[in-house]
Amino acid sequence: MAMGEDGYTERTCEIMDTTQWIADRVRDIDGLFLLGDPKAMIVCFGSNEFNVYRVGDKMAKMGWSLNSLQRPSCIHMCVTLRTVEHRQKFVDDLTDVVAEVHEEGNDGKLTGNAAVYGMSGSMPPGPVNELLCCYTDVILKA
Repeated sequence: MAMGEDGYTERTCEIMDTTQWIADRVRDIDGLFLLGDPKAMIVCFGSNEFNVYRVGDKMAKMGWSLNSLQRPSCIHMCVTLRTVEHRQKFVDDLTDVVAEVHEEGNDGKLTGNAAVYGMSGSMPPGPVNELLCCYTDVILKA
């Protein structure tokens, strides 16, 4: 109500423009592929070359809030008004992290979401549900 219809429309356009801008740059990052063509404020990407959850874990350590998804293994970002002013920083950080993950290859121990999602993707639904409930309980109590 405080910003009015014009203010709301202006901010929505900024978010949608930023979503398309980020999606266009993700398409150009070697090793990533974009899932779909963003029609709203979500940019989703994956990789056929490395464990994309490693990218999510490294981005989280840099302060970015991304969400891990399965089937296919991918990460998505919800673009908000706060993202608009930091879009170049996000793309720069993502580019650097992807290069770092490329250099590391697929060797090494999986940690964080890379471990949880990587392991759960190969398990039947029953144990996965139990595991994720326990994991969520621990995380939310921390």
